[in-house]
This record gives sequence, C-alpha cells and structure tokens, in this order.
Amino acid sequence: MRQRIVYLCTALMLTASLWAQNSISDINRIKRDKAYLYGEATLDTKASALKLAYELLEVEIKNWALQKDDKISSVMASRIYEFADTIILQRRNMVRAFVYVKTSHLKAIKGKKLTVQVDGDQPLTKPIEPDVEQVAADEPEVAQPLVAASEPQPNDPKPTVADEVLGQLKAVDSFSDLEKTMKPLKARGKILDYGKYPTMTDPANSYLIIYDRQGQIKALLGKGTSSRENQASGAADSEKNYPGCGAIWFKVKE
Repeated sequence: MRQRIVYLCTALMLTASLWAQNSISDINRIKRDKAYLYGEATLDTKASALKLAYELLEVEIKNWALQKDDKISSVMASRIYEFADTIILQRRNMVRAFVYVKTSHLKAIKGKKLTVQVDGDQPLTKPIEPDVEQVAADEPEVAQPLVAASEPQPNDPKPTVADEVLGQLKAVDSFSDLEKTMKPLKARGKILDYGKYPTMTDPANSYLIIYDRQGQIKALLGKGTSSRENQASGAADSEKNYPGCGAIWFKVKE
C-alpha cells in the first residue's frame, strides 16, 4: 500500500513538472509570436499578479490600437479578463500570471475615442477573473506629534501642493502601496484625479508613475507630452523608455 502511494505521488509530481514545462514553452512561444499581445507579472498572490498582468495587457492593447491611427488620443479596453487567455505558474512563494490575446481577435473602431473590443471566441484556456479586493472605509487621520522644524529663511520659496504630493509619492516603492498614499491625497483635494495609463486624456497636465511586472516603482515622471522630467534625477525622460511597464497618471491641484 505504501509503495502504491509513493508511486502515485511520484506520478503526480512528474505530471505537474511536465505541465509547468509545457506552460513555460507556451509562454515563450507566445512572446515570440507577433500575432499576440500579452501582460505578465510575478507577485506574492494570484489576485495581485493577475491585476497587474491585466493592466499591462491593457497598455499593450492601447499601444497596438494607437499604431492604427495617430489621431487617436485615448483607448478603452474593457473587461479584458472575459476574453484573454490565462496561464498561472507557482514560483516557490510567488505567483506568475501571464495573460494574452490574439491581435486578430481585436477590433479597432476608429473615431475620436477608440474603443478596443475583443471578439467573443472561446479561449484556449479558461480565463480567470481577478479577485475583487474589498476596500476598507477610510480611517480617521491621527494627529501626529509636533516636531521642531528649522526656522524658514526669508528667501526660501513656500512649498507648493505639487512639492508635497511628489515628496510623498517618491517614498513609495511598490505598486501595492500606491493607493494607500494616493487615496488620502485625493480625499484632501491635493490630487485632483488619477487612473491607469490608458484612461489618461490630458498628458500635458498629468504626472506619471511607472511600475514594472514585479510591481516595483521604476520612475516618477513630471507633466509633459513627448518629454517629461524624471523627478529623481532631474533628467529628461519618457514613459517610452520603460517598455513592458505599466503607468498610473495623476493630476495635482495647482
């Protein structure tokens, strides 16, 4: 009996290993095939990995759609998870989510605002809807003890709202912590609005937060269109310098 259990466990391990190898081969094949668009992320939970992967795929769909018409300023790729194929892999204590869609299944409707629709063909693998996280009610702010500050000099410029907002966002280093910082700033009217990159309609007055597939913040960029100031280095930069990354836009009270 014990020997049968050992054989069964060995067979299951071999099957799982073979499935993982096949899935990795499929991912590599899709990445090389120009007929597909994809997004992938590796995070500590399936829900967070899927959420980031779908957002990165949405950016890819937008970029693909914009190449069809230079006059298009924005794009909406709604409910991608209903149609995108999904591959989930476990990496020790991390989860790798890979989501993809074939460009031939995308319909680009040209106009002032482009809406990307996905054909309802049955996917090869069952799509997985990202878990909806419950957002807790805002907690009341707790008064912080006063700290002695240096006396301002007569010629020191008064800090602006943008200075305060950017200072707080520079301290954030992961995608999962962004909302914890941005939501209170918006509630206090310091951030006017924010959202995912594909929903940005006013790039000239919007700042950008760039994040990679692991959910790490890569850059904080200033307002602009073709060129933006990197808020860490002060050098000219652009979201185009971060291929494979996603972005959050936000507008600050002037």
